[in-house]
Amino acid sequence: MRERLRDWWLTLKDSRLTAERVKSFATADVLVVSYTKSGRTWLRVLLSNYYSRRFGLSDKELIDGGNFHRQRADIPKIFFAPDTRFPYPELGPPKVHARAHQKIVFLVRDPRDVAVSLYFHVRSRAGERELRRKKIPLGARELDIDSFVLDPSFGAARMIGYLNRWAEERRTLAQAHLLRYEDLRADTEATFADLLAFIGETVDPAQVSETVRFASFQSLQQKEREGYFNSDRLGQTRAGDAETAKVREGRVGGYRSSLRPETADRLDRLVEERLAPDFGYR
Repeated sequence: MRERLRDWWLTLKDSRLTAERVKSFATADVLVVSYTKSGRTWLRVLLSNYYSRRFGLSDKELIDGGNFHRQRADIPKIFFAPDTRFPYPELGPPKVHARAHQKIVFLVRDPRDVAVSLYFHVRSRAGERELRRKKIPLGARELDIDSFVLDPSFGAARMIGYLNRWAEERRTLAQAHLLRYEDLRADTEATFADLLAFIGETVDPAQVSETVRFASFQSLQQKEREGYFNSDRLGQTRAGDAETAKVREGRVGGYRSSLRPETADRLDRLVEERLAPDFGYR
């Protein structure tokens, strides 16, 4: 009886949360579309700190749909979405699609690095509700890393399917911006400034520099340990356990050091044979 009540409550909670997200998706001025573990939280901190710094808001808050817009009407409503439709395609027919008047930012990352990062997230951080929402079986936690990244249903191949569809959709969208995680890592200030210009901001280089320092990986790792932000998006799920941290290494091309050479080679072939050339990962 207790388990049935718990399941009923979780289902009700999930349905309410989905309704809220559908509304946020539909009313957003800017949609940041990204696959999980592609740098979404880092970009969220960058945007949040830029606007909080510019308008004198709390730097402990993270932008989530219209929460900043409600404080200052000249801040756009920015929603971070898992796809150009919502919810995940694996969960059934979409409730809402991206619309022509919205600005779409495609935040992408090399699927080989994403697969490795997702493995550590599933093993050490993700809860059962998140795994259910993302259609990742609980048994994935028990897999070794090489088996995980090569799994066709939730490994690198699944992300390649998303990227290929986005490549096609991007050609039909009037207001689309490609933001590669690797470019953001290589030259954060210039890449972030380009994003702000696309959103429609008059870029202040000094504020961009200050924001980039605030959101450096070393700074975010420290803030995560301290529980700095008023959000559970950034925070260790087990205090003092670095394995459960949201901000880990964020390396570019680090997948090879985590995998057997033959597994890395198989991922390379997968990318070469299946991934659209639009993103520069082939």
